[in-house]
Order: sequence, then C-alpha cells, then structure tokens
Amino acid sequence: MTVKDEAVSFKATIRGTVQGVNFRLYTKRQAAKLKVAGWVRNQSDGSVQVLAQARTSTLHEFASLLREGPDMASVTEVDINWKPVGETLCDFRVLW
Repeated sequence: MTVKDEAVSFKATIRGTVQGVNFRLYTKRQAAKLKVAGWVRNQSDGSVQVLAQARTSTLHEFASLLREGPDMASVTEVDINWKPVGETLCDFRVLW
C-alpha cells in the first residue's frame, strides 16, 4: 500500500433529483461492487448524504459513480469532504 492509496473516508452530499429515483439502492450496489464501507441516507432538504471508507483510489472511482447516479437521477452537485478513517466500518448500509 502506498501513501497515495491509503485507507481514507469521505462524507459527500449529493444534490439534484436524487430522492425517489433509487439513488440509495444504486449507491449501495456500487459500494458492494467496489468493497466500500459506509452508509447512504436521504436528507430533509432533498439531498442524499454518503459516508464512505475504502482506499483512496477506490473512493475516487466511487465518487465518479455518485456523480453519475442511476438512470432516473439528475445529479447537479456533489460536495465531498475527505478525512482520515475514524471508526472503521465493515459494511455498507442504507439508513432510513
């Protein structure tokens, strides 16, 4: 493992038409494929929030997939705040 590909995390807020279009399920499926741990949940302001943990290179790929979203979504903005891994998570969950 190189320094550039260490385990990290980010919290992302995704805005646009992202609720009611299977965005959370899409995110969970992409996380499973990439072996990303964390969670996804809807926010009261209509956005979706994601906490993700994995190697840096994996999270860059995951972030690209969040920018795309599922077919019915229209992502207009993705704000990502990178940070070191705090509590280590072992799976990816959809929070209700």
